[in-house]
Amino acid sequence: MKQPPLVLTSRWPATLLLLAVCASFVLREAFASDDRNPHPTSHETRSIEGWTVHVDARLLAGDHQPLGERSLKLLAGKLFEVSLVVPASRLEKLREAPIWLDLSHGRLESMQYHPSVDWLTAHGYSADLARCVHIPKAALFADSEHNRTQPWAVLHELAHAYHDRELGFDDARIVAAYDRYRTADRGKAALHVDGDPREHYARTNPMEFFAEFSEAYFGTNDFYPFVRGELRQDSPEIFELLEEVWGARGD
Repeated sequence: MKQPPLVLTSRWPATLLLLAVCASFVLREAFASDDRNPHPTSHETRSIEGWTVHVDARLLAGDHQPLGERSLKLLAGKLFEVSLVVPASRLEKLREAPIWLDLSHGRLESMQYHPSVDWLTAHGYSADLARCVHIPKAALFADSEHNRTQPWAVLHELAHAYHDRELGFDDARIVAAYDRYRTADRGKAALHVDGDPREHYARTNPMEFFAEFSEAYFGTNDFYPFVRGELRQDSPEIFELLEEVWGARGD
């Protein structure tokens, strides 16, 4: 589930690295216990659709192997979809972001992108996760309801990686577009895929703004505008920004 970030700032560059940016997707530091959700102790590295994926060894044998097979099949399908729609030059950069897939990982649950090594080490997590996409709970990732409501969550997290690693979270174009969006009070009661109006997750901060509308630009988001055509009609200025950043089809 999408949840608000742990730290909100009005100006992003300095304090921004204190966030764990998520998409579907931020940290849920809530009530899970490290004892009930142990950290992985070893991983097997695989290449999936051009991405380096580090797979928790617990998902590859024993009682959790069926979940591992389901999760890997799902991840391969999602990455294949991403490779079909993202222009080649940007896709090459997206594939530079490693992905970690775990059975459990302490209090981390939702799929997320980790921008800050300092945040990770301060909270008892491995520095190896820094600037990577992390799927800390395979069962949540493979859940049918999660995939019904957020089918492009993998792209959402990869968009965070691209934003951080290639553009910089302080990219002036994205910050300005986000500021205009909020100042105009847009997205306060956006139609959600479940049929009720909710505050659009894009209103959270510039990072979620970019990742949310990237979902609509390339695939399907869980808030209106849901898909590319609706985005182009409803928010042509955001569509043009994404076309500038991501490239047009065929680039």
